Amino acid sequence: MMISSLTIYPLLYSGVTEMITGKPAEDPEFQKQWAEFLTQISERIFEYVKPVKE
Repeated sequence: MMISSLTIYPLLYSGVTEMITGKPAEDPEFQKQWAEFLTQISERIFEYVKPVKE
């Protein structure tokens, strides 16, 4: 649910997104950076929940 929220928030609240980042959610540079952020946070979350092999 968190990943879904992070994915759609910039589009739902584009005014807040632009106020915080200085770029509209439709800006290709913002979308590139946001996609990289989502990839990084997803990798960290899924790395954290991996079962430990013994």
